[in-house]
Amino acid sequence: MRRCAIVVFPQGEGLAVVEQLRQRFDPLTQLIPAHVTLVFPFVDELSSSQLHAHIRQAVEQTPPFVARFEGVEAEGEFILLSATVGRDELAALHDRLYRGPLAIHRRGHGYQPHITLGRVRDEPARAEALALARAQLPPFDSWIREVALIRLDSGSSAAVELTVPLPAG
Repeated sequence: MRRCAIVVFPQGEGLAVVEQLRQRFDPLTQLIPAHVTLVFPFVDELSSSQLHAHIRQAVEQTPPFVARFEGVEAEGEFILLSATVGRDELAALHDRLYRGPLAIHRRGHGYQPHITLGRVRDEPARAEALALARAQLPPFDSWIREVALIRLDSGSSAAVELTVPLPAG
């Protein structure tokens, strides 16, 4: 059994500031670059070929699209950068990926596409981090052209197992 997640990796000029903020506030920054999680970490006995086929089928009707990231908010301990434009496309990918063999892993909460900028447990420090992120991070656009299956090993490393391009529209 392996532990995996399915993500998209945004690109663009604003990503440099995102990564600077993550270096300061996100304990996972050394594990994985800035990303939008489509399927949260799960452990499953699916074979690689079954999982790869499911991902390919789930994305086959979504052509590349632009996502805009803007609006820094806190949700509990987390500091999040929301996807505004492209939000519906990301949510649709999320929903399709959680069908079929991954349906048993779907969590009961609503899905808000975002990039996690940090996790700050201390309330005053979180307020300071939130203000800093809002001041430093302008909105930025990114083409979303592919989905990645990430293998998470023992919480200390992550590797891209599969990249599936979104089909040309």
